Amino acid sequence: MPLCITHPKRKNQIERTFVMRFLTCVLLSAAMGLSAAALAADKKADTKKNEKPAVETKKEAKAEVKPEIKMAEADPEAMVVKINNTVIKEKTVADETAKRLEVQKKRMPQGMEINDWMRNQVRGSVVEMLVERELLNQKLAEKKIEVTDEDVMKEIETIAKAQNLTMEQVPAEIEKFGMTMDDLKSQIRMKVQMDKLVAAEMKDGKVTDEDVKKFYDDNPQYFEKPEQVQASHILVKVEKDASDADKAAAKTKIEGLLKQVKEGGDFAELAKANSDCPSKERGGDLGMFGRGQMVKEFEDAAFGMEVGQVSDVVETQFGYHIIKKTGAAAAKKDALEDVAPRIRQHLEQQKRNEFWQSYNKQLHDNAKIEYSESEKALREQNAQPRMPMPPAQPQPEHQHDENCQH
Repeated sequence: MPLCITHPKRKNQIERTFVMRFLTCVLLSAAMGLSAAALAADKKADTKKNEKPAVETKKEAKAEVKPEIKMAEADPEAMVVKINNTVIKEKTVADETAKRLEVQKKRMPQGMEINDWMRNQVRGSVVEMLVERELLNQKLAEKKIEVTDEDVMKEIETIAKAQNLTMEQVPAEIEKFGMTMDDLKSQIRMKVQMDKLVAAEMKDGKVTDEDVKKFYDDNPQYFEKPEQVQASHILVKVEKDASDADKAAAKTKIEGLLKQVKEGGDFAELAKANSDCPSKERGGDLGMFGRGQMVKEFEDAAFGMEVGQVSDVVETQFGYHIIKKTGAAAAKKDALEDVAPRIRQHLEQQKRNEFWQSYNKQLHDNAKIEYSESEKALREQNAQPRMPMPPAQPQPEHQHDENCQH
């Protein structure tokens, strides 16, 4: 039986794992140089932007791309980088790199292997993280700012609670991604350290009522909710290559079902017994949806009816539908007083991010950072464009529409 998707643009039915939600929250909070788009997240837009690499000519690629460096066995006591008077050794880098590669491997499609380029990129990010952490620790020591184990656990509890999860659920879930509680505590500790340092050093983080009002007025897209309707439907599927006889049989079936509905038949029971859409399990209920989430014929019928009304037969590219409108919500805009706390939190985080970008640059500029020769070579390699990949094999054409997928 074909699968029918009634509102593919709504992502709230897609369950995310604890680790992805939890670590996303952690990383967004910890990465102070990035804007925390909390308001957009609350709107559940869940859109993704894919960045495409710049197109290079074959001549340019040949001139700039260098063979990838393959890391040989290194002395675990060898220096990788020295930050002021603190040395970070190969063992520390190798151990952390191995952990991250294990996590990465668990997220990769089956059959895909981690190559040298990926390994070098992960190692490079680990070295950068360790440099950042050491600079942070040195500044904390200078300012006599302490972060206790209790501070770390309190932050983990706060984040877990925000995800409606208990502390008992955390270890088993993060273990699925190759992480331990010690790994998680290490990441959270760095976040709490940043928070405390920013709180001590940032002098002007106040957000005024005028700032909140201006953001509200300048960004209506975050607060406007479009008109929505709720509907149930019965679908009799018609394949694209169906014969005239098959189409006629489907039309006869849907007309018979419509007759039963108009004679007082239970719409939900008829949907459960006859619909070709998985929504049949819910009596045909599609939930709430807005304009642009259904094919035009379906949308026009659903939005054009009164609540409680049942449509005549509606034909779409998927077959024949009977639609029952079960609810409606008028377009509205969230009141300023309702969203002001969320806006204020967003603007305060934005100020902290901007402060940290400047402050972190000063930490780097004022520090003496020395890399080993081998690490310098690897950093240069990581800065180069990746070796061109062979073109992907053409995939069979697959049509995905607003209502159904096969």
